[in-house]
Amino acid sequence: EQMNIERLAEKSKFLGETDVLRSIQSLPGVVSTGESASGFNVQGGNTDQNLILQDGNLIINPVHALGFFSLFHPDLVKDITLYKGEMPAKYGGRLSSVLDIKLREGNDQELSVKGGIGVAASRLAIEGPIVKNKVSFIVGTRASYFDWILKRVNNLDLRKSQAFFYDLTAKIDARLSPTTKIGFNIFNTGDKFQFAEEAKFDYRTTTGSAYLRQIMGKKMNLNGLINIGQYHSNLFDIEGNNQSKFSNHIKYIRNSLSLYNQVNSRYNMEFGIELNAYRVSPGDIMPLDLNSLTKSKSLIEEKAREFSSFFQNQINLGTNFEIIAGMRYTHYQNFGQDIVYLYNDNVPKSESTIKNTIEYQGNKVIKSYSGIEPKISIRYSINTENLIKAGYNRTFQYLNQISNTASATPIDIWQI
Repeated sequence: EQMNIERLAEKSKFLGETDVLRSIQSLPGVVSTGESASGFNVQGGNTDQNLILQDGNLIINPVHALGFFSLFHPDLVKDITLYKGEMPAKYGGRLSSVLDIKLREGNDQELSVKGGIGVAASRLAIEGPIVKNKVSFIVGTRASYFDWILKRVNNLDLRKSQAFFYDLTAKIDARLSPTTKIGFNIFNTGDKFQFAEEAKFDYRTTTGSAYLRQIMGKKMNLNGLINIGQYHSNLFDIEGNNQSKFSNHIKYIRNSLSLYNQVNSRYNMEFGIELNAYRVSPGDIMPLDLNSLTKSKSLIEEKAREFSSFFQNQINLGTNFEIIAGMRYTHYQNFGQDIVYLYNDNVPKSESTIKNTIEYQGNKVIKSYSGIEPKISIRYSINTENLIKAGYNRTFQYLNQISNTASATPIDIWQI
């Protein structure tokens, strides 16, 4: 499924804002996880089974204000592509879907400003040339002001509540030569929400990437990407004798290199490699004041790395028949420092059923996983309005989200 910004604007608006996630929820097989929940479900999958990318940046939590707005600035989005079943071989690590969001490049001819004032949030976008015809920039930001709405509702708890979010997206694209292009972008978001005098959330995303696109001859393109980022969340218990702050985060570095070759008008191929590293802090808890009964405690940080390689072929047999076939290989390692418990077989896991404890020091490999992911898609167009499709995908997902509720929340942790 593909949408440009014009189609996005037609599909869905919320409080006067074009919203990417609400737009894709109008597509078959895509549903919301509900208000006050993070993300969306695709064809029965969980929210953590969706790979979400914005110009190559990995997005862990795609929503503001506990699910009311998406993170993506509508004035900067160029188009989106949602793969619901036939995921290309260059994407991996998620089972349900891939949401690939592309941002516009800035105007390299003249400076322009665009903005809007909404009921709950306002936005601003500025773009223009740094070096005319060669280097451009585009910057967009949004900020909310929910409190005036909350103050006017009848519910007393909501009137005592507070909500705020902001996001900042900045991008520079440079054409070094007719065949070489580089770019940089940063993405920073923050949310704060407090419900009455009971609990408070805050969570933020910070990520950035750099890319290289090199045309090699008339038929080959080389693409490289480096993405570094983190997602951090806090839950504050601000009521009673156990006032505390619970924090967790996931940090990542993602590197990819691919080569695209258009052999002829009917056949093209793409192959490449990807190397990712993850660090997860499952949780740190600390008291908010000296009178709190909560004691400080930190869980051991978890680390993992993932190597992947892929190739894909696209063949057009005439104007109506298309075959896409590819394969992806993944190798995943969870490594120490860590403590692993071994339990007795066929009994519930508890402290009393632990039979052995293994402690891993430094960067010792704890467990490795690998697998081959074949992918094939066949499409036959009967006419301009009807087509027949069939496909097969095998996919591995090593990172999973753990939640103690029926739907995902901003403080849910990712498990390596």
